[in-house]
Amino acid sequence: KFTKDHEWIQVTKDGVTTFGITHYGQGKYGDILMVEFLPVDKDVKRGDVIGFIENHKSAPDIMAPVSGRILRLNESLTMTPSVLNSAPETEGWIGQIQMSAGA
Repeated sequence: KFTKDHEWIQVTKDGVTTFGITHYGQGKYGDILMVEFLPVDKDVKRGDVIGFIENHKSAPDIMAPVSGRILRLNESLTMTPSVLNSAPETEGWIGQIQMSAGA
């Protein structure tokens, strides 16, 4: 599933959502220089800021696409942010959230 904000979301049967930016979205950002995740509570609401992506032009926020409990953030992106350019819909996944009821 793709969002209007150029994110992709994949939901498993047990409600675990893996998400990231689309190939088109990374193209709009240009070369991604840095990814940083903010210290957040494990429970988030849709739209909560959980980090940012820095490129030559700006540092757009990374927002939770659904409400729920953060299971994992792809910390390897902080060391190799270019993966968001080269493999945004596979190795460049951003996080996993266990969706809350009604998310």
